Amino acid sequence: MLKIIPPSPKYSKQIWEFFKEIDGNEYLRNIDFSLNAAHRLAYYGGDDVHTILVYNEKVIAYGWIRGWTDDWDDKCLGLIVSPKYRGMGIGELMCRTLLTVASLRALNRVRLHVDEHNRPAIELYKKLGFEFKGERKEDELIGYLYYS
Repeated sequence: MLKIIPPSPKYSKQIWEFFKEIDGNEYLRNIDFSLNAAHRLAYYGGDDVHTILVYNEKVIAYGWIRGWTDDWDDKCLGLIVSPKYRGMGIGELMCRTLLTVASLRALNRVRLHVDEHNRPAIELYKKLGFEFKGERKEDELIGYLYYS
């Protein structure tokens, strides 16, 4: 069975297994994939949106929109899909789910950072309507999705 759900203590071990699998990915920087981070995610109770995609009781993707808890002007989307499950539409499914939440929360725009060499992710974000206008942070492109 495939389900997109908020992280919970029930999936603490699976989140940790997922974190170990994706830790060291060349496109992910400044993200804590420690056991403590997995535990914090499983027990998260703030205003930011965190989702995991579970397939046959295994976490295969994790996505978020952050910024409410820390009162950021721009809310920021992030997504990680297990390497074994890339290219199957899971990233798009997760993004559409998260962007629906952003729309329901009446955001004006959503920001994201993506490694300039991660072509599949850039193409997905463009397909979803994100605009990249040359703004950068080191070797990451910064994109925005605007809501009317």
